[in-house]
Amino acid sequence: MVIVPAAAAKNVSSTLSRYSLLSAIFGLISATSGVTLSGYVNMPAGPLVVISGVVIFAAGFTASFISKRILNKRVTAA
Repeated sequence: MVIVPAAAAKNVSSTLSRYSLLSAIFGLISATSGVTLSGYVNMPAGPLVVISGVVIFAAGFTASFISKRILNKRVTAA
């Protein structure tokens, strides 16, 4: 619950201040969404918080991968 938002922020940040801010935001989003989902699906909040964090991590990893591929194609083409 602590590491996943920080790892997600590391994928998309370039500076330490942005890394810290995004890590806090991702943690807040995953905690809020996990607790909210637990009310709807009648499951414990802890696992849903972790699943929400993993979804955020996967989205950030995918976005980082795609942006690096696009940037590399631009540099190679130039």
